[in-house]
Amino acid sequence: MPRYAATHPSEENLFNNGAVRKDQMLHVDGDAVPRLRLRRAEEVCVAFAVGASRPKGCPFLKLPYELRAHIYNYVLPSTTDHPDRGIVWLRATAAIWATNRLVYKECIRLMYGNPTFLIDIRFDKAEFLYQWVLPQRSLVPKRVFNFPDPIVARYRPLMRKFYVRVHQVDSYTGMIKYNYSNPEVLARGLRCQVNILCAFLKEMHEIRELRISYHGGNEESHTILPLVMDPFWQLKRTKKVTVEDPGLVNEALRTRLQEHLTDAYTKNSLMRLPLELREHVYRHALPHTLSTGTGDKKVITWYPGDISILGTCRQVNVEATRVLYATNEFEFSWMLKYPSEHDWQEEVSNCSDYLERSKS
Repeated sequence: MPRYAATHPSEENLFNNGAVRKDQMLHVDGDAVPRLRLRRAEEVCVAFAVGASRPKGCPFLKLPYELRAHIYNYVLPSTTDHPDRGIVWLRATAAIWATNRLVYKECIRLMYGNPTFLIDIRFDKAEFLYQWVLPQRSLVPKRVFNFPDPIVARYRPLMRKFYVRVHQVDSYTGMIKYNYSNPEVLARGLRCQVNILCAFLKEMHEIRELRISYHGGNEESHTILPLVMDPFWQLKRTKKVTVEDPGLVNEALRTRLQEHLTDAYTKNSLMRLPLELREHVYRHALPHTLSTGTGDKKVITWYPGDISILGTCRQVNVEATRVLYATNEFEFSWMLKYPSEHDWQEEVSNCSDYLERSKS
């Protein structure tokens, strides 16, 4: 009866991994060594070579996150300020999202956190203006969407930068286009759309940059401009606010709005809290332990948390790392890998300053 003979210790693994199937081997009689078909020989050699020299991890993921983020910025779409058209997109590719889950999470934050989203507020709607540059012809085509319909709901909290253009209309344009000529009615229509936008912005965890500009209208419509601006005073997570076109906006009102929104960010900042309260917040956010029993029956249970707060900034990293290692209880088991206490202490040398309690 014909049978197969394994001539290499890892040949069976090669079959199991699907590189070469046994039905692709020649049937021979007796104890002769089966020969692979010639068209598969090169693939088998490559499979053995890759299996022998396969790296333990992806070299790209071994880079610090700051360097990876810098590389992502070259690959992902971004925005720039066009002198005539405002915010325009520099088109690129988002195929890198499909690499793995970690790269996807890192890219998605940069994709929605770094670009500036241009939003036009009109009497009857709020629009997201997506325009991009064609370098070959120096053209700037555009597409207009009802905001925020084209943006997936789960990605909206990741947006950080907005450029809001409020388009006022005079009485004549209002009558022709919207069948309203009363300036106060037109201002209330704009205020309604601004209010809807501000309700959306309140859901953001942080607004790094908010630019507000006013266009169109006449002197009569400018007198009721504070009515249109009123919803912006409700924002609380704005870091940097700029009200442009000071010629149309009262200088005192413009300055007061900018200071109010910037101060609102600092008042709600975590770093304004005392260190004791920040450490209490870290304990709730980070993984933590709970021990039950005593002596040999003592059991240490880890409860899951999120360590992404360690990447907030350098100060939060130092404070949260100290809480993570100083307030939790660690259990070490002696294994042959660490024949002496000195060996395993070298393994945890980076965190040994924070370890205060342990059970061996």
